[in-house]
Amino acid sequence: MRRLYWENTYAFEHRATITEIGSDPLGSYLRLDASIFHPQGGGQPSDEGSINGQVVTQLVDLRELNEINHYLTDVSSFKVGDSVHLQIDGKKRLEYAALHTAGHLTGDVLRFEYDYKQVLGANHFPKQAKVEYQLDGHSVSKDELCAKIKETLSKTRKVTEIYDANQRRTIQIEGLGEEACSGTHVQSTDEIDAEHFQIRKIETKGGRLKVGYDAKYKAALREHGHGTQIEIASKN
Repeated sequence: MRRLYWENTYAFEHRATITEIGSDPLGSYLRLDASIFHPQGGGQPSDEGSINGQVVTQLVDLRELNEINHYLTDVSSFKVGDSVHLQIDGKKRLEYAALHTAGHLTGDVLRFEYDYKQVLGANHFPKQAKVEYQLDGHSVSKDELCAKIKETLSKTRKVTEIYDANQRRTIQIEGLGEEACSGTHVQSTDEIDAEHFQIRKIETKGGRLKVGYDAKYKAALREHGHGTQIEIASKN
């Protein structure tokens, strides 16, 4: 199965072919030959959307099988081999991608400016986003860290993905670091709104440094409607 959300963050619609229909304790699901739906993982929420107009209620990533179960309330109208229309909430996709990329950038600044080495975890959910490091670096001031990240965001840096011989995926921010990751990301740091980036809190506890942050995709700051649609569409 092709994971199209890795190939193109800005793919909000796609046609795919059903390869399997099944059920388990979670309900009835479809498996597809390709998917634009990012399933929850790596600290990032699942995409929200529909298949042929039916809301996808849950996504489960079966990484060992390279499959994703797309759960629907009713699969009776589908059969294996059908071509179906996938659609996701593009605004939420871009919000999640901006948050995730900002998390990597925050980690890069902690590593390069404050000498933190060992990442222990991350969460890229809206209003909960944070990165956690082993407490092995220098003292970090909330205002100073925020200023350094905003300065970094003010420079346009490409965000790219690379794969090793075992097809492990790594995200690289131009001029900074690289990190193994399976999430979605913006193509360039200038898509993250530098002015509205915030460090919510910094906490040191239990041998950990926890940095909570907020980030927005620039288009998400605009009113819903025609202007936003033009900006999003230009990325496709």
